[in-house]
Amino acid sequence: MKFSASSVRIALNTALAVLVAVVSQAHCQKTWIVDAGGGGHYKTIQAAVNAASEGDTIYLKSAPFRESFTVSKGLHFRAAANNGISGFATITNLSKTSTLTIKGMSTASLRFTNNAGAIHCEDLTFSTASMPTVPPCKVSNCALISFQRCSRVVPQYALPVYGTQPPSIDISNSQVLLAECRIQGANDIYQTTISLAGSPGIAAVSSTVRISGGSVTGGNGTTKSPVPGITNAWPGIQISGGSLVIDDSEGKTFVAAGSTPSSTLVQHAIVDSGAKITIDPGVKLYSSNTSVHFKSTSPIVRILPGIVASGAVSGGKVTTSRFGTPGSLSVLLLSLPRMLLQTPFGEMWMDTSAILAIDPRILPASGSTTLHIPIPAQGIPNGVSLCFQSLELLKAQMTLSLPSVVLVN
Repeated sequence: MKFSASSVRIALNTALAVLVAVVSQAHCQKTWIVDAGGGGHYKTIQAAVNAASEGDTIYLKSAPFRESFTVSKGLHFRAAANNGISGFATITNLSKTSTLTIKGMSTASLRFTNNAGAIHCEDLTFSTASMPTVPPCKVSNCALISFQRCSRVVPQYALPVYGTQPPSIDISNSQVLLAECRIQGANDIYQTTISLAGSPGIAAVSSTVRISGGSVTGGNGTTKSPVPGITNAWPGIQISGGSLVIDDSEGKTFVAAGSTPSSTLVQHAIVDSGAKITIDPGVKLYSSNTSVHFKSTSPIVRILPGIVASGAVSGGKVTTSRFGTPGSLSVLLLSLPRMLLQTPFGEMWMDTSAILAIDPRILPASGSTTLHIPIPAQGIPNGVSLCFQSLELLKAQMTLSLPSVVLVN
């Protein structure tokens, strides 16, 4: 199936016209600058949050920000390079009509609790250097959170500290998407003044977890543990109830257990209990001293279409790369992110009232295709998230990919 350059251009122009119409409904936004040194509107993040209205942007200009703060409205956080927050950032009680976005921050601990609205996090770094027993990222009772290109930095501890390190991302009763993230569990540490048990990369209870690209690795074990039963390594993912889907959008996705301190100890890449698991056969799984990668569940293994979107900048372009079965028909879907909707073709993660279907094409022998979509220089407010999915048609069967969500900045 071939399409002329003019037909593709018309489709893209139509997509952009609808996109601008959708997002232009946002109210006139204000940007609040937070500078700890006094060079902005406020010196503290909480003061800026209190002053801001729904849809405003809070820009963290200069660090350090040694504070904890709470947010309960749809705001958009942006940070200058290397800006970090050493306290707790709590996002709670976000209404169903609100959207919150965070991009470019380094934070000690992010807490998302009881949120009905959509949340998108991009290019975040989690680190708990000063609080080893506090979850770097905790998600509970949240309708929709997506993480794009986020990572966990495992710190080195020098002060006397004792306890158990929590999972890098701790999820309960929530719907969570992780795309192109690098999540590392904490290692066991037993030294003269430090006694810390490690953790899985991700732990989830009664949740919908979707992973597209990236890696999840459990913490390493150690032979020096004084506590019986915790000398082993940690799984990449530990999940109880709910469901887990992992695709292999770019051929680089892997889940791995940490290294065991002994060849007689076994650890699985995924430790599961009562969860429904679907995994693309291209996903690489690494367990310690065993070829059995799942502790109790036999997963559904099937090829899943994938998509990766990146580079959404006003006046620039979004680059979308679709992956799937060679010879299949692939259609690019574009809209705003919304709560998960089950369909006969898979999970729809976007607003179906303003959905666009563009660029239908037969996937080549490589199984991938790329499309660049221009972004208008004006007319799109800060904090707008675009959601992309691909719809694959093969032998009369249609399958939706997991989504890729990007911010327009």
